[in-house]
Amino acid sequence: MSVDLSALAVTANGRIKTSTSAVLGRFGFLNYVKPIIQPAGVTTTKVGASVSSNMWTSGNNGSPTPVDIESMAGSVTPIPFEVSKKVELGDATTYADQVAGAVDDFLNGFYSTMEELWGTSVLGADAFTHPASGEAYVFPFGGSAGDASFYADNVTIDPVSGAANFNQTNLYSATIGSSTLESMCAARLNARDFSGDRAPRPIGKGLLFANTSLGMQGESHLARTNEGLDGAGAQLLAGFGDRLMGPVHIDSKVTGANVVWGAMWSRPATLFGGEYDLYPVHPVVKEGLSIRIERSTNSNHIYVLGYAKLGILFHPFQYDLQISIA
Repeated sequence: MSVDLSALAVTANGRIKTSTSAVLGRFGFLNYVKPIIQPAGVTTTKVGASVSSNMWTSGNNGSPTPVDIESMAGSVTPIPFEVSKKVELGDATTYADQVAGAVDDFLNGFYSTMEELWGTSVLGADAFTHPASGEAYVFPFGGSAGDASFYADNVTIDPVSGAANFNQTNLYSATIGSSTLESMCAARLNARDFSGDRAPRPIGKGLLFANTSLGMQGESHLARTNEGLDGAGAQLLAGFGDRLMGPVHIDSKVTGANVVWGAMWSRPATLFGGEYDLYPVHPVVKEGLSIRIERSTNSNHIYVLGYAKLGILFHPFQYDLQISIA
């Protein structure tokens, strides 16, 4: 029985292009978080951040004072993810949709894996070592310079500008509610970077996220209206939909804390020639998710083999993430 493996492979890889957009729409977080596409010839994706203070000063003497700039970077090297599906030889010729169906299964499985890995990374931000950990200008409460600091943490910052130390947190243990949403939004707006200067204000709305048990509460807070009462009677409240979008429901299969929710903000970035709204915890995909088709050497089957590489990047600007873990 003859099977044209090359023709099947062309059909399968064409299916990746035609089906990907439909598959992506099934995963809520991908409506907001566009994966970084890492080119084939690149092994590591790195995002840098400069830490400095008073870079610009008024003057006309043509001799500005030199400024020291500290720098840090977050990086990730995607790792392989692969899968194999066995198709009986007769089915491969009689039911051509078997191969097309295998490709759809691979795409759904791959992006489901990405969603779970991203969700697990968000939940684990309080245990992920910050790119600046160990630097002299950041150390944990009660600790000292050089101690480990985590991406979601309570830290003391010793500004590179030489100003007074200040405390900053993006990790909480609070129930979701109007007051805590207000506090999180305010914490992001008032965040300072490691220079001691106010961090750039976020552009656009923050992305609200919550695990399954809190997702519906998040939706209510984005859409709520007419909740306020004062001496004049009921007052129309816009809710948080003017400041936050989503929410993204973190998959129930993600392991970790029982109660987790928070908000994250994106910032524009150009990477590898592509424009991204870069979130603090962001998926990276190696260019070229591919399908191979091979015939078994010792049974009457063909194998449809899927291969891709995936990683999660933690952006150095941790204050773009405000998270509550109970």
